[in-house]
Amino acid sequence: MNTENIPQTHVAAEGSEDAAYEIPAAPARGAVMTGTVVSATEFDVVVDVGYKYEGVVSASEFDEIPAPGSTILVEICAIDDEHGRIVLGHRDAARRAAWEDIVEAHRDRTPVRGLVSKKVKGGYIVDCGIECFLPFSKSGVRRGDSDDAVLGSEIVFYIDSIDERRKRAVADRKTYLEEERQKEVAEFLPGIKPGDVLEGTVTGITDFGAFVRVGPIDGLVRKGDVSWRPVDHPSQAVRVGQEVRVVVLDIDAESGKLLLGIKQAQRGRWHDEAAAFAVGQVVTGTVRAVVPEGVRVSLSERVSGFLPREELGKYVRNLSGLTEGDQLTVRIKEIDELNRRVILGHPTR
Repeated sequence: MNTENIPQTHVAAEGSEDAAYEIPAAPARGAVMTGTVVSATEFDVVVDVGYKYEGVVSASEFDEIPAPGSTILVEICAIDDEHGRIVLGHRDAARRAAWEDIVEAHRDRTPVRGLVSKKVKGGYIVDCGIECFLPFSKSGVRRGDSDDAVLGSEIVFYIDSIDERRKRAVADRKTYLEEERQKEVAEFLPGIKPGDVLEGTVTGITDFGAFVRVGPIDGLVRKGDVSWRPVDHPSQAVRVGQEVRVVVLDIDAESGKLLLGIKQAQRGRWHDEAAAFAVGQVVTGTVRAVVPEGVRVSLSERVSGFLPREELGKYVRNLSGLTEGDQLTVRIKEIDELNRRVILGHPTR
């Protein structure tokens, strides 16, 4: 057998138990592959790529020198069989692999993770192996937050568009955050109901009310539900960033919106006095005011009830038959602790 032209192969003597084996074929120049770090110094990193001899990568190719035993991506730059060495590169290999990942993520619409490294005109640069541009409009930074809020942070985002020729990509974090929020809302809403008391944080104040974040939702507290004390503006009762207790007043599951009350979560002496009364109980109160809709009746120092006009038939023929200070026997029909309201009826009904 002629062996002159096959230096990569060990050839055993004919009839020997030692079978011939072939050294793996030389990888092509420009090929990208995974190798295992054998050793590393401040100058060179030696890498095993499964060939008959190891390759060398300049330490300048790394931001941090890899530890022996770790696996890295490398590119075949040159093969010098005469001197028994392979020259490898790492940075370009990592970029090529990162770009392929970006293209795949864009095609499949899968999330990408990256580090917001700096702010530029119109947005940010996000490093995920390559540098992607994240416009302010797609950053997901909330109104009122600083433009620097995400700088230095690791974020998750979608690839909005790519330019194959220039190897550039545009990121979209806003859409990713909104989809995640919708998932959280869908999980959160079934677990609450009107009347539940929750802990929240005031996130915004307007002329018509305040917004309180509970779970993944910013619920609305109308101005009249901010405080039992009348206020001209909600800012007189709460401030942004304040931790508050709220009561769920209404839930719109379809739109994912909540109507909340701050005052309804506050218990005080009214509740202490109201505890002395029960639905169905017959009590005697004092007429405090007569209005077209009915009569307001004082039951104790802080608890008053309302007797609707339709309940007055067996008392008097019309409202003019009652005056402030009259004693009136009534039956308690409803006690609404959330709104500090008591509804009254005729004692025999």
